[in-house]
Amino acid sequence: MQNEISIIGFGNFGKFISTYLSYFFKIYVYDNNISDFHIDNNIFFTTLEECVKKDIIILAIPVQFIENTLLKIQNIINKNALVIDVCSVKIKPIELMKKYLPETIEIIGTHPLFGPQSAKNGIEGLNIVLSDVRGTKFECVKSFIEKNLKLNVYIKTPEEHDKEMAMVQALTHFVGRGLTRFGVKDSILKTKSFDCLLGVYNILHYETDELFYTIQKENPFAKEIRKKFLNILIDIDKDLDNI
Repeated sequence: MQNEISIIGFGNFGKFISTYLSYFFKIYVYDNNISDFHIDNNIFFTTLEECVKKDIIILAIPVQFIENTLLKIQNIINKNALVIDVCSVKIKPIELMKKYLPETIEIIGTHPLFGPQSAKNGIEGLNIVLSDVRGTKFECVKSFIEKNLKLNVYIKTPEEHDKEMAMVQALTHFVGRGLTRFGVKDSILKTKSFDCLLGVYNILHYETDELFYTIQKENPFAKEIRKKFLNILIDIDKDLDNI
């Protein structure tokens, strides 16, 4: 693989992944909110125009900003680049990349199933989903992720991913947001099951509104799961009232 990559978007997750990738690559970063030329060891700020000249380009931006970004770069991007997204949903960003990027550009969809909070002790042994969209570098990227980053790789189509994530991620984050608003607190009398509930709260309490809304609104299967879960809870509550 190339020894230089670019990352467009340097929010919480962009910063997080750059730390690990900087051990293997020289990282060039573009973000509207960064003005420092040298950010950290092996990580450098540059312009959008310079970023899209690299052979490997990571889009570390929320899915709601993907289309606008692709429109900005579609005519100036390196026509032989590999573009990788890290969005927490897969159908929409992959459709947009296929629509706006030149056909010569290779595309791989990824969803790291962790973030700065859940991976605060390191990423080794954690999970990532890959979607092989187009091009010839998929196996090379998969091998690098497995051997160098030591992540467990799961290959899914965008639809398979989003359907599964509606249950695994959207429902979990929905419950976590409810626990946050409810104000659940630790107790010296806690049971094992309550401790598990606190674990969900402690991880998801720190998520941004941006991530939460992306997971809920941009996954086409999330609403159905939420409504089904809520209706079941209402039915359980009615059953209890009728006992």
